[in-house]
Amino acid sequence: MTQEEYCQQSIHIDPHFSPGYQCLAAIASLRGDDKSAIDYERKVMELNPNNADAIANYVYFLRNDPAAFKPAVMDYIKKFPDSSNSAQMLYSYGAKLKDDAARIEIFEQLRKQFPPDKFNGSQQGVSALFGIYDRSDPPKARALVHELLRIDPTDSDLIADAAYADSMAKAEQEIKDHKIADALVTLKTVKSPSPRQFSMDRKDLLEARALDLEKRTPEAYSSLLAIYVKHPTDEIRTAVDEYGEKLGKKKQEVEAAIWSATQISSTPEIPFTLKKFTDNSEVSLADYKGRVVIVDFWFPNCGPCKESFPFLQQLASKYKDKGVDVLAINATEGQETFVLPFLKSMGYTFVPLRSTFEWAHTVYSVSSFPSTFFIGGDKRVYFEAHVSDQAQERTAELELDLLLAHKGQ
Repeated sequence: MTQEEYCQQSIHIDPHFSPGYQCLAAIASLRGDDKSAIDYERKVMELNPNNADAIANYVYFLRNDPAAFKPAVMDYIKKFPDSSNSAQMLYSYGAKLKDDAARIEIFEQLRKQFPPDKFNGSQQGVSALFGIYDRSDPPKARALVHELLRIDPTDSDLIADAAYADSMAKAEQEIKDHKIADALVTLKTVKSPSPRQFSMDRKDLLEARALDLEKRTPEAYSSLLAIYVKHPTDEIRTAVDEYGEKLGKKKQEVEAAIWSATQISSTPEIPFTLKKFTDNSEVSLADYKGRVVIVDFWFPNCGPCKESFPFLQQLASKYKDKGVDVLAINATEGQETFVLPFLKSMGYTFVPLRSTFEWAHTVYSVSSFPSTFFIGGDKRVYFEAHVSDQAQERTAELELDLLLAHKGQ
C-alpha cells in the first residue's frame, strides 16, 4: 500500500483522526491540488476548532487565493492575538502584495502589533520594511532602524542596518556640502545591511554620482557597467546610459560594451542529456542550440521552488515566442510521481526532466533549491538567477532580453 492509501484507510477507520487528513493534505499539495489540500485542512480545523496550529495550517493553504487569504489572516489574528503564527501570517500576506504602499501598511501594522524582538515574523517584516523605505524614503528607513535599535541594542542585524543607513546619510550630506572626496571615502566603507538579499543600487548610484562630480565620469560609467552585467536593473541601466552619453558614447557602443562584459563573465557550457517525465524520451541541451534556455533545478516538496514557479511561468509565457525554453529538472529522488501532477495542476508549461541530487550537485554544483541558470544561444552559462519576487523577475527579464539580442552570436 502507498502512504496515501494508508492515510485514506486511517480516516475510514476513524473519521475523526486528524493526522490522516493532514497526511492527505500534504500529498494533495505535492500534486498541486490546492483545492483538495484546503478541503483536508479545513476538516482538520473543524476537528480542532480551538487549536491555533490546526487553524494556522488551514489559513496557510489559502495563501494563493488573495480574496480568501486576507480575511482568514485577519480573523486568525483576532482569535489568537499573541500567537507567533499571527505574526508569520501577517508577514506572509504583506510579502505577497505587489504595491509598496500596501506592503508598508501591513508591515507597519505588523511591527506595532507584534514587537520584532519577540516575533520572528515581525523581524522579517521589519527587514522588508527597511528595504522599501531605503528605496523610497531613506530618512524614514534610518529613523526606523534607530527606533528599533533603542529597543534591542544588541541585535546584530539592526546594528548592520543602522551602520548602512548612517553611512549613506553621511555620504549624501557630504555631497550636498561639496565634500566629494570625503563622500567617496565614506562610501567605500558602506557595507550591505544585515545578511539578507538587499539591493545596493542606491549606494552604487550615489558613488557613481560622486565620481562624476569629481570629473571621474569614465570611472562612474565603468563601475556601473560592471555592476549591471552581474545584476541588471532599470535604475542602473539608466545611469550607465547617461554617463555613456556624457562620454560621447552612442547607444550601440554601450550595448556592445555590456555584451562584451557579459561574455567575459560567462562560463563554458555544461552539456547534458536527460529523460523527460512525459514520454521518457531523451532531451539534450544541444537540442536548443540558438535558443535561450532557463534550467531550473527543483523538487515537488520544495517550498522556495513553489514560490518561484509563478514568476518563472510568467517569464515562460512572456518569452515563449521569442526563443526561450524552460527545463525544470527534478533533482530529488522519491518524489518523481508528483512531478507531472503538480506541473499540470498548476498550469506550468516547463519541460520536466529527470535527474538525481547527486547528478545535479556533481554536474551543476547545485546545493540548494531552486537553482536557476540562464544559458545563451551559444550554450554558455551567463546568469544564475533568483526569481521569487517582482524585482527579481524584472532583473530576469533584462537578462533574457540581453541574451535574446545576442542569441545568434
